[in-house]
Amino acid sequence: MFQVSRVGNKASKFPNPRNVILRDGRLYYLGEEDKVVRPAKVIPIRLPFALNCLKRLHISWIAVGKFFDFSFALCLIRSSPNLEDIEIEMSVFSDELCNEPVPRDAIDKIPASFSDMTFNQLKKVKIKHVSGADAEIQLIKVLLAKSPALVKMVIEPRSMEDKKSLKVLEEITNFQWASSKAQLDLHVSSIRS
Repeated sequence: MFQVSRVGNKASKFPNPRNVILRDGRLYYLGEEDKVVRPAKVIPIRLPFALNCLKRLHISWIAVGKFFDFSFALCLIRSSPNLEDIEIEMSVFSDELCNEPVPRDAIDKIPASFSDMTFNQLKKVKIKHVSGADAEIQLIKVLLAKSPALVKMVIEPRSMEDKKSLKVLEEITNFQWASSKAQLDLHVSSIRS
């Protein structure tokens, strides 16, 4: 159960001591021993429960350059095996401004963290403001490889002065696709020559 709450509320006000709270971009767990809200120090690979009823997931303003943000987004996706539609809107702010970049070893582990999953109901994926960062590319690669029912993937690059993002997006067409019926829609109108 996700709830927005003020820091300092007691867990006794919530019906389940396993509540997870997302507040101001920070994840909090309700502690069982002292019944207070504490910041999470580690993002789990998956939530302790599956979000089986979740069909549509829209994640806004995820900074791929912030380890916490990106890890939490991956955790939500991994915890939602019955998704039909995913929309992810990356932050348009420069990743260089982030103080907790996603470590290279964490990026390299993204495909393995999805190894036991298949998104059998996932039909549509839309990812906006793609910068071409390695973490974004790994997520796109996993979603293509693990979604046999995928019909459409829409990729909208971040507005850029050069063609870097176009070259990265062209690379996507060479990835392994689980669905032979999927079409890739690249919105490249924001890229200037």
